[in-house]
Amino acid sequence: PKDHELWYDQGACLHDAGRLLEAARCYERAIQLEPRDPQPYNNLGAIHLEFGSHRHAFTCFRKSLERDPYNEDAAMNAISLLASLGKPSAARRVLHALLGSLTECDGNLRELGRDLGYLS
Repeated sequence: PKDHELWYDQGACLHDAGRLLEAARCYERAIQLEPRDPQPYNNLGAIHLEFGSHRHAFTCFRKSLERDPYNEDAAMNAISLLASLGKPSAARRVLHALLGSLTECDGNLRELGRDLGYLS
């Protein structure tokens, strides 16, 4: 298909079914067809994370956030990854950048910030 949304949807179905390599290929095709869409980057990052490829995962989360600074899923994924790698300063910067850009914040994101000790 030439529609990036079809590739994204197929990737999501394969991802849910645990067929990660096939899902990654679908997300990559969706990105080729529509590189401005942030969601395929976030989902591709989640797959890289499942394979333990932290650098590639973070690159995908960053690209997702570059395209949509309000993408809370990508921000939470990036923050969790950085915190798990023992990089609290970097996690704090991502969290504060996101919180500074939002007028209303998802409760999960605020809870994550409190858990990480970044918010009072």
